Formats: sequence, structure tokens, C-alpha cells
Amino acid sequence: MKKKKIFTFAIILAVVLLIAAGVVRYLWTVPAESAVDKTYSGWLMFPDGREPVSCQVRLAGTYYHYRLGNDMDRLDGGYESGLFVDGVRPFEYFLIYFREGEDYEAVSILHSNVDSGLQNMAVSNALDMVVAEVSYDTQREKVVPWGSGDKCLLVAPADNLEEVEYQISRMSADFQENDWDTEWFEYPFIHTGAGGTRLLLLDDPSVPAGRHALK
Repeated sequence: MKKKKIFTFAIILAVVLLIAAGVVRYLWTVPAESAVDKTYSGWLMFPDGREPVSCQVRLAGTYYHYRLGNDMDRLDGGYESGLFVDGVRPFEYFLIYFREGEDYEAVSILHSNVDSGLQNMAVSNALDMVVAEVSYDTQREKVVPWGSGDKCLLVAPADNLEEVEYQISRMSADFQENDWDTEWFEYPFIHTGAGGTRLLLLDDPSVPAGRHALK
């Protein structure tokens, strides 16, 4: 009788261990998927100092989270979703990995048209901020595929110049702390002086702060 109980207990324990091993293996190899679909108001900043352009920004894709922390989380923009600026997709495709403990992540994208050069993009780990290089057609007044218009900087969310400065400044501080390249989103938009980081347009008396705020 005693041997039978031990045998039964051993079988139950083996089954429990097998189930536990299966659960751990599943959590280790299969990330949790969640749909991302966020909208922001944003601004397009031009390097020649022309008046910024307000825009509507949408970030959509699939977020993959590794529940055991064995791999980096990632945001996959896919070929149908991704980043939209006034309904236009400035990126053919992007995939961003998020390291634990970092506030922002950046990616440089090489397009199929290699002559257009690398296109940079940064996203906050909380998915509440996007900064990206995009191309803008001044004649058509819209964002166009990379390399086919004037290069400008998208900052979202932002409703006025002060918010643009705040978003760029806090991202710049994080990038500098990690020794990452900041030139693509800093120059020629901001400068750092005795008073700290400052958006150049805010130093231009011909462009009153908040003048271009979205309604």
C-alpha cells in the first residue's frame, strides 16, 4: 500500500514538473503580443528655419514582450502598419528593440533606394514619444517617401515650440548619457549653452513661442 502511494505521488510529481517545464518553455520562447495604435499631434521642424508644420501622427504595429526577460522587447511596424504622418508612411518598414532600463531606443533604416541614405527614428520605451527624420514636399505640402523631398524632423507629441524643445532636450540628455549619436536630431535645431539646451527657433524673435500651436 505504501509503495503504491509513493508510486502515485511520483507520477503526480512527474506530471506537475512536465507541465511546469512546458509553461516555462512557452514563456521563454513565445513573447506576449499586443497591438499598438497610438495617435499624437506633432510638428515638422525644418533645418533652414522655415515655419514648422503641424501634423497628425499615428504609431501602429505589434509589440512583443518577453515575460521572463530573456530577450529584448520589440515593436514591429510591419509593412502595412508603422508610422503615419498625416496618413503617409515615411518608413518602408521598421523594427525597434527595447533594452530594459533605457528610456529611448533608436534605429537607423537603410531603404531599398540606398541613394537616399540612412533614415533615423527614435521611440520612447513607453511609446509616448516619436522623433524621426522624414522627407517633406513643400509644393504638395505633405510628407513623401524618404529622399524625395526636403529633410525635416518629426517631433511628437508636440503642440508648440516649447513642447518640441522639451521632447528633444530630454531625449538628447538620455542619448548623451549613453554615448549615442545626437547630431541627426539636434543639428541644426538646438544648441547647448550656459543656459542649457535651447531650441534655436525659440531664440528667434521673429518666431514667437506658441505662435504655431495647434488649435
